[in-house]
Amino acid sequence: MKNYLSKMMRVFAGGYRWWLPADRQSLLLGPGGLRLDEWISTGQAHVVKKGHHRIVYRVELPGLVFYLKHNLLPDLRSWFRQLVRPSKARMEFNRALAVAERGLPTITPLALGEACSLLGAGESYLLSESLECTQSLHCFLQNLHIMPVADSTQVRQHLARELGSLLGRIHQAGILHRDLHSGNLLVRHDPDQGFALYLIDLNAVHVGAPLNWRQSLENLAMLNRWFFFRSTRADRLRFWNAYVASRQTFVEDPGHGKDLVRAVEQCTLDSTHELCGHFERRCLKTNRYFRKIAGRHARGHVVADLDAADWKRLLADPDEPFRREGAKLYKDSNSSTVTEIDVRLGGQVHRVIYKRFRVNRWTNPLAALVRPSAALRSWVAGQALMHRSLPTPRPLMLLHRRRFGLDWEGYLMTEKIDEAQDLNEFLVSLSRLDPAAARAHLRQRIDDIARVMRELHRWQFSNRDPKAANWLIAAPMPSSLRPMEFAGVWIIDLVGISHKKTLTLKQRCKNLGRLNASFLNNRLITRADRLRFLRAYMQWALASKEGWKTWWRGVDLATQAKVARNIRLRRELS
Repeated sequence: MKNYLSKMMRVFAGGYRWWLPADRQSLLLGPGGLRLDEWISTGQAHVVKKGHHRIVYRVELPGLVFYLKHNLLPDLRSWFRQLVRPSKARMEFNRALAVAERGLPTITPLALGEACSLLGAGESYLLSESLECTQSLHCFLQNLHIMPVADSTQVRQHLARELGSLLGRIHQAGILHRDLHSGNLLVRHDPDQGFALYLIDLNAVHVGAPLNWRQSLENLAMLNRWFFFRSTRADRLRFWNAYVASRQTFVEDPGHGKDLVRAVEQCTLDSTHELCGHFERRCLKTNRYFRKIAGRHARGHVVADLDAADWKRLLADPDEPFRREGAKLYKDSNSSTVTEIDVRLGGQVHRVIYKRFRVNRWTNPLAALVRPSAALRSWVAGQALMHRSLPTPRPLMLLHRRRFGLDWEGYLMTEKIDEAQDLNEFLVSLSRLDPAAARAHLRQRIDDIARVMRELHRWQFSNRDPKAANWLIAAPMPSSLRPMEFAGVWIIDLVGISHKKTLTLKQRCKNLGRLNASFLNNRLITRADRLRFLRAYMQWALASKEGWKTWWRGVDLATQAKVARNIRLRRELS
């Protein structure tokens, strides 16, 4: 670091101490210091990221394109912290050089600026050369679906190997990135030259000895949290094989390979549980994603990208959509009313579903004092499922009408799944198809629903009302990564979903039994179809079919219990 800085010019300008190449001084600095205000006014600089602790600009000058990171001191804690350590810009400058010295692709520092302030604590600037023709890894992967399927598959597989090789080299070189996610990896793809990957955002980097197993496991799990939902098991195995190949001194015995892969997947699952639990609580607070709203007669929560005029109108009169002339009611029962309306979301008009939860017992408002209401349970469950990439329409707004200081009617707005039909309607439509085609469609949907139920249970969610009417069937959306939400099967009506610390076999069978009860009188669903569902749910191809008879009997008993209960209460099965 010192040798590198000694080759750069040291300049005092605008209350800052600068280190920069001599031939860049007039281009970057003026009489008042950094020319940032001038670049902003001429449109040469624009903000690409902004937070309470830093602002990142992209600056395009003649012959030079770079990123400018302005590190702030937003609070007293940050000021005290800088008294005992270098500025953030200096630390990232140091780490970028250390990473580059180990032969790893990363940013190239251009200039460093530190405020000349009392005790050395102040704001700082880091300028780094732009890595042109690159994009973040997650953006690159999300755009793969625009390629032909064969090409995107080949690109995805090649990228998995390149990424695994890079991570192996990073860990072998002693680089531990404590914020390793797909947004902190840049990718440049050339069909002729292949991939170039770069490690960025080095504030959270620690440089030391090659990583041991525990450090490697936790770091791989951190990166895998994004790919866990959006990549195939085969691609993750390709990544792992390339990673091991670049760390031969780390994994020498191939007999333990499967155990290590399982350890990474399990660690990913455990860390994602913890992370998602933190994210779930955000939907009940005001932040950059959600807002708490309150009016004279109602209060609730809304997503940040819903147009303010729309939610303010509903906040003033939550029942207005149901009184509109020509309003289409999908349901109007003693428990709820459902319609659809148009709202502006992210600046564009979207068709959404709007549901009112009726107060059908005088005890409902009192019960809401000690447990979440049906609307609130649906709101929280919807956000929780979305954080885990489980397929459910995105919840957009939650309202509660207030009377006598209590929550009465609840209102929930969710996205509408276009051209979808519930599972009962889907089965009726199959009867109009050629028998061979109908069986093929049915088998695919059995596998899809079994997969979703398996993932729901793996995340410790119990769904006590997974009846056929609470599943939507829609055409799968295009995606080369085939994440969970693109399976073409969607869970709706989330009142019965709850998160458990431990989901027992009995609870799982009870959930499956409730789903099975929906098809007892449907001749299209055979015992072979039920066994096919169980096979897909238990993943016989991976985990073997041992114990399947226990599951079969458990589901059968739960089904009979549900039928007996409905007979006792004089309710029809649905």
